[in-house]
Amino acid sequence: MAEDRDPKEPIKVTDRRSFTKDGQRRDPDGAAESGARHGVQGAVDAPREVKGEGFTMEPPLHGDEGVAAQDAAFLNLIVSIYQSGCIHLGLAEGEEASKEALDFEAARGTIEMLLALKKKTLGNLSTDEGRILETLLAELQMTYALKVSDA
Repeated sequence: MAEDRDPKEPIKVTDRRSFTKDGQRRDPDGAAESGARHGVQGAVDAPREVKGEGFTMEPPLHGDEGVAAQDAAFLNLIVSIYQSGCIHLGLAEGEEASKEALDFEAARGTIEMLLALKKKTLGNLSTDEGRILETLLAELQMTYALKVSDA
């Protein structure tokens, strides 16, 4: 097919994506002009929020905001795993809940999960993250040891 084209004829590129870079649905008839309308010249625009059907994609955070958001997400993950371990060890609110919730195998699994996270993130955690992970892990291990010896 490339051989059939006249080398002096310009190459025509048609953007057939369903959405513009602003997140708006494209007009099927105006798809060819949309590239010129949006100034496609290779320049990189500043990131902005993109909305679509059923989702919103926010621009990535930069600088201190991005680091703080990542730290918070990691700490939320650790605390979530820790809380499930506490539930399995019967540390939930109410006496009935704590007697019914004892599951040593599941508690051991959550401890092993935190140990794996500690091993995989070695050298990549901030001082606070490492300290919090160590504290929660030690508390869960101690509680596990005490509960297993009482059973």
